[in-house]
Amino acid sequence: MAKYEILEDRCVQTANCVEIAPSLFGFDDDGVVTTLKDSSEGPDEQEALNNAVRGCPALAIVHDE
Repeated sequence: MAKYEILEDRCVQTANCVEIAPSLFGFDDDGVVTTLKDSSEGPDEQEALNNAVRGCPALAIVHDE
């Protein structure tokens, strides 16, 4: 289980994370990318989180491993 967050001041709203890991990232009521959970659960979500981190062009996702 890895905790993660989006650094809002870095996020450029490409939504790559939403496409890569829809169980972990989504949109709030204003259409802004947000986290859906506080941490990933299980190996599949951990892999999706790692892929989302690598796929973020703004390096706006931080997580513990």
